[in-house]
Amino acid sequence: MSIVGIVAEYNPFHNGHRYQLQEVRRRLGDVPIITAMSGDFTQRGEAAIADKWTRARWAVDGGVSLLLELPTVFALRSAQSFAAGGVRLLAAAGADTIAFGAETDNLPLLQNIAALSSDETITGLLKSRLKTGRSYASAISQLLQEKIGSSYPAENIEEVIKSPNNILAIQYLRAINKYAPKLQPLLIHREGAGYHQEEVGHLNSEAVAGASAIRKALQSAGAFDPEIMQAMPSPVADELLRLKERDALADTALLFPAILGRLLPMTAGELSRLHGVGEGLENLLWAALRDTGVNSLSSLIGSLKSKRYPYTRLSRLMIAALLNITEEAVSRFDESGPLYFRPLAFDEKGRQILAVLRDKYRDEGNNENALPVITSVKDFLPRLAQRGAAEAKPLTLLQEMLALDMLAAEIWSLSLPAAGRSNIVPETKAKLHYRQSPFNKSIL
Repeated sequence: MSIVGIVAEYNPFHNGHRYQLQEVRRRLGDVPIITAMSGDFTQRGEAAIADKWTRARWAVDGGVSLLLELPTVFALRSAQSFAAGGVRLLAAAGADTIAFGAETDNLPLLQNIAALSSDETITGLLKSRLKTGRSYASAISQLLQEKIGSSYPAENIEEVIKSPNNILAIQYLRAINKYAPKLQPLLIHREGAGYHQEEVGHLNSEAVAGASAIRKALQSAGAFDPEIMQAMPSPVADELLRLKERDALADTALLFPAILGRLLPMTAGELSRLHGVGEGLENLLWAALRDTGVNSLSSLIGSLKSKRYPYTRLSRLMIAALLNITEEAVSRFDESGPLYFRPLAFDEKGRQILAVLRDKYRDEGNNENALPVITSVKDFLPRLAQRGAAEAKPLTLLQEMLALDMLAAEIWSLSLPAAGRSNIVPETKAKLHYRQSPFNKSIL
């Protein structure tokens, strides 16, 4: 039976996500679906509104079979690296199909753009045009329009490139071409509310709204349109409202003191080694940190924002700095790809998939270079309790990757208002969510 993979953030899980799962099964039958999900920080460089265990539970209760954490070193990256990490993890987990949404339903166009985006002649020209100060979207869309515009006269290439889900779709296709050419793409046309749309839309008589609109409503101080809560499954909406009432929703702005504490002692040279810094940004950042007008995370990022340094890149940089993710470390992680499966939640189908993955890893010789399934962190990070001990051995690359996930969870807790921190579950004690099915039917 086919296994379908999805890369997602579920921040939070809403009706659009549930529609995607239903559409996959409408087309392919009752297939198991594995999701690679960002952990505590999202691709935009923001603290997820709720912890990863909660979001994973929502997703499995909503139809995902197995929820795997996408390691932080891939989740907290550009669209290209985020997509590559997700595709590589899902391919290693046995997925033969990758499902993704897009604002366009023109898969051949997206595949053409993906192929050309990796063409060395295109990338060479792109670099020269970026040096003139043009934005990435403008430069790449002009190049692509010159190459394929006549083949798709009805399409506005620049609009396709600028649409958030189209951007990710293109990067998924690029990652498939490079890392997993046997994977089949399954494009699901995004309908209802757009990514940045704040109004509630409707799809199949259900309310739909983008995750950003839902987060904005939940994090607003005043009253909000109650219809936006109908854009999520009722158990998710109810739990989010309870979190809001307890002042227990994460707020990235609360990390500003920690970011200052991390960055202020660093020289421009030390800043330049952090992932996401370069092209002179270290000097601008060093100066901005000492600007008396910079008194919040938004003002710090706003003082640096430009066409060359967009807001999301700077947001990711701030979290990468907190986690001490260097450019050198990222290069090593990109070469290896994800090095483990870390399940957060699963149902009966997911449980069977995990059993297969464990057997492959334990197989004598492990000729397929299968990845380990990590459910007990201490089994793989034995020095966790003695972190910082002088006699401790250097971490392996797998341990470095896993340790960053542990640190991300600790840093994420600082994004909670003080009133909402009492219920934080330590990373080593969090329990997997298992959604039992009424039938114990083998799928593999």
